[in-house]
Amino acid sequence: MKIARRVVLSYFLIFLIFSQTTATGSTAFHFHTSSSKWLAKSFDSELPHGQILLNPRGLRKSGFSTSKNESSPEWTAKYGSVTFNQHGQDLPLGGINEKGLVVESLTLIEKEAFESNQ
Repeated sequence: MKIARRVVLSYFLIFLIFSQTTATGSTAFHFHTSSSKWLAKSFDSELPHGQILLNPRGLRKSGFSTSKNESSPEWTAKYGSVTFNQHGQDLPLGGINEKGLVVESLTLIEKEAFESNQ
C-alpha cells in the first residue's frame, strides 16, 4: 500500500512539474504520511526562474528591516528546511522544515476585477 501511494504521488508531482498552464495564480499543497512529508508549489509567474534551496540545521540567518531605527533580526536555524525562492537566496516564498512546518506565500494576479453575483 505504501508503494502504491508513493507511485501515485510521484505521477502527480511529475504531472504538476511538466504540465503547462495559463493560470496566473500560485498553487501549493502539502501531503504527509506516517513516514514522509511532501510539499509542492507552482511558480506561475512572469519571472522565468526559481530556486529550491536546502538549509541545514545551525545555519545563521539574518532578516532585514525597512526602518533605520531598528536592527535586522538574526537567528540560528534549529531545524533544517527546504525553501522555494524566486527573488533571491534569502527571500523565500515558502518551504517546509524537517518537523513538517509549512509556510507558503501564494499570489493571484488579476487581469480583470471579479464580478459580483448579487
